[in-house]
Amino acid sequence: MAKFSFHKEVWLLKDPQWLSDRALAWEPIEFQLLCDGVNKNRISAMKRYFIKGEWTEGSEYAPSLETRMRWCPTISTSYIDEMASEATTQYGTKYLRETLVKSVMKVVPEEFMPFDDWHRRLTLFQWVTNDEVEYTDKLIEYNSFQVRAFPLEASKKNDFSMSFIRHANNWLSMCGSNQYQGFLILLPFWFSSLHHMDKSAFERKQNLKSISQLFLYIRHFIPQHACHAASQAKKEFVTEFLKCVEKYGFTLERMAELWEAALEDKEDEWVDKRLTKEFSLTLDNTESEYKRAFFSTFISNFDEGEDPISHIFYQLKKNEFCLHEYVPKEVKLVNLESMLSKEFKSEVGQGDAYHYRFEMSSKYIGTDRSILFLNVFILNKSRRVIISESSRVRNGLCKSRVFNANRLFLLDSLRTESNLNFARYLNYSRSDEPKSILPAPEDYLSYLKLKIIPFIDSNYSIFLHGVYGLLHGVDDQFKLVDGLSYSDFITE
Repeated sequence: MAKFSFHKEVWLLKDPQWLSDRALAWEPIEFQLLCDGVNKNRISAMKRYFIKGEWTEGSEYAPSLETRMRWCPTISTSYIDEMASEATTQYGTKYLRETLVKSVMKVVPEEFMPFDDWHRRLTLFQWVTNDEVEYTDKLIEYNSFQVRAFPLEASKKNDFSMSFIRHANNWLSMCGSNQYQGFLILLPFWFSSLHHMDKSAFERKQNLKSISQLFLYIRHFIPQHACHAASQAKKEFVTEFLKCVEKYGFTLERMAELWEAALEDKEDEWVDKRLTKEFSLTLDNTESEYKRAFFSTFISNFDEGEDPISHIFYQLKKNEFCLHEYVPKEVKLVNLESMLSKEFKSEVGQGDAYHYRFEMSSKYIGTDRSILFLNVFILNKSRRVIISESSRVRNGLCKSRVFNANRLFLLDSLRTESNLNFARYLNYSRSDEPKSILPAPEDYLSYLKLKIIPFIDSNYSIFLHGVYGLLHGVDDQFKLVDGLSYSDFITE
C-alpha cells in the first residue's frame, strides 16, 4: 500500500470536517466516472486515493501518476518533485509531462471540475513549463532523462498544434463550456509552435476543416449571454488571439491563407445547400404528423398583469432581431383546438389563445435569403406563453450557426432579464408513462448538455403536427373568437 512521504501532512484523516469536505468533493468525480463507464473496481481504487491518499502499487486499478498529482490535496514544488520522481523510466517521465500539459486543454463540464482543481492543474502546468513562455523543441534533463522542455511536439499524432485547435473548437462551440481552461495561457505557445508544424497537416481535409472552423469562430465571433460561465473567458480568448495574430503572424503560408479566407466567409454554404425547396403547407395537407420537425416550441408561465409579448419584443428590438414594432391592438384571440395535441389540451384545459407574430431579421437568421416568423401564443386561461417558429423552408435554418446562437441568446435574455423562463417541449426519451423517464446513468452527461437550454421532459408535443401545422406567414389560418381584448386580458 504505497503513500507519499508527505501523506500525513496533506491527508488530514483525523479531522472529521476535512474528511467530510473531501467526501463531498468526491461525489461529482465519481458521478462522472460512472457516466464514462469506468470499471467499478477502478473507481473504488481512485476513491481510496482521493479520500485516504493510498493506492496499491502495481495494481491495474490504481490511479495514474498524473491523476495522483492532480488530486493531491495540497500542491507545492517539493511535493510535485517527489510525486514526479515516481516516474522511473524515460517513457514514464515523458508521458507524465505530456499528460499534465494536455490536461489544461481538457474541455470538462464545470460541475465535474471544482475551482481549486483548476488551480492545481495550472500549478502543475507551470511547473512543467518552468521558465518557458513560448514553444520550443529544445531538450532538457529531468529525472536523469533527456526530455523536451515543452513536452508536446508540434507535428506528431495527437500533436500540440492540431490538438489545441480541436479542443478550442469544442470549447468555443459548447454553450455549457467550463470557464476554467488553459487555452488563453497556451496561446503564445501555440502561435510559436506553428513554425515547427509539419506542412503535411494541411493535406488532411479534417485538419483544414478544423483550422477553418476555429478561424471562423474568431473572425465572426458570436458572444454568448453572460449567464453562461465561460462567456467572458471566450471573449478574452478571442481578444488575445487577435493580439497574438498581430504579434506573431502566421509563419505557414497555408495557415495565413485560411485566416484571410475566414474573414470573407459569410457562412452562406448552408444557404445554397439547404434553402432549395420550399415546404408548401395548406390547411388541407396538415393531416400527417411531422414527428421530427426541426424548429423548437418553447413554453413559459407569466405573472398576472404582465404583458409577455412586450417583454419578448423588448429583447428582440434591443438586439435587432425583428423587423417591425409591436402593436398591441393587433393581438388576436384565436382558437387552437385543431392544432394542439390532445395530451397538451388535457394539460392546459382549453385551446383559445392570444396570437401575435414577429418577422425576424436577417441578423437573427444569419442570411437575407430566408424568412422566419416567431409566433407568440398567450393561453387565456392557464397563464402560459408559447413561442413557436415557422419558416418558409423546411429544416432550412438548422445549419445556421448565427441562427442557433441568436436563438439561444434570446432565450437566455428572456430568462435572466425578463423573468420568462422558457423551456423547450422536448421528447428526450419515450415511455408508456404520462411523462418520459430520465435517461440511464451512462447517458446522463448527454442529458445535462441538453439541459443547457431548459426543457420540459415530456413524451408529447404541444402541437399536433409539429410546428409545420402552422402555416408560414399566414394570418387567417386561425379561427378568430370573441373575448376580452388583449390589453383588457392582461390587466383584468
